[in-house]
Amino acid sequence: MPHLPSTKMKRLFAMALLVGACAGAQPFALVAQTFPVTVHAEINPNPAAEMVTNYQFTWDGVAQAPVGVTVDVTCGCIKSAPISITNSAAHVVTATATNLWGTSVPATLTFQVKNPTATTNPSVKAGT
Repeated sequence: MPHLPSTKMKRLFAMALLVGACAGAQPFALVAQTFPVTVHAEINPNPAAEMVTNYQFTWDGVAQAPVGVTVDVTCGCIKSAPISITNSAAHVVTATATNLWGTSVPATLTFQVKNPTATTNPSVKAGT
């Protein structure tokens, strides 16, 4: 498993959330060099015709304040507020959309944050 610097890990996590929420992906793992790791979730905005009034993210069962519907111009997505992950463990993030008629079914992504494993001794072989 590759060891990703925190900025690459954040982007990978965000992309995985987009893919995982849409495709119902199985749990996956990220390797963190150090803790805490600050990440955010990104989702694709709903079509304008659905008249979404806000999005709600929940991290490990703890709801964040609702975010508006302003699309972030850097990604064309809706971003959650940053969250700090302080341990190597399984984590779950969900996202819902709300409009005047109700709240969507949550899109859920389960992921594992792990510490790097110890390196193994390399083997050297003479070439010809």
